[in-house]
Amino acid sequence: MKGMQGIGGFLHLPDLEFYDARHAFGDWARNICRFSKDDVALALNHKDQSKAVTDIYLSKNWTIIDEVQAAVIRLLNKTDAKKIKKLVISRRAIRTLPDAVAS
Repeated sequence: MKGMQGIGGFLHLPDLEFYDARHAFGDWARNICRFSKDDVALALNHKDQSKAVTDIYLSKNWTIIDEVQAAVIRLLNKTDAKKIKKLVISRRAIRTLPDAVAS
């Protein structure tokens, strides 16, 4: 098996390109193997700090989103209202700080 043509032949995808493999790698690393976007960007050798290029490689995985939202809801259900209110107020105070002070 030689290069992308060999892999494409093995997969019965004769038009397989290098970027197809990169996209699959990035998507599987994030959405199946559950590595962070930072780790995926590093593995793909992306230099941009905003991860805009990495985002091109990743499909939206609603399972991850559903798990994140369910975990937060479980946390809220376990936390009493006073603690939640305190957390919201403290986050609001941080959000209203001038940028120079907050960072």
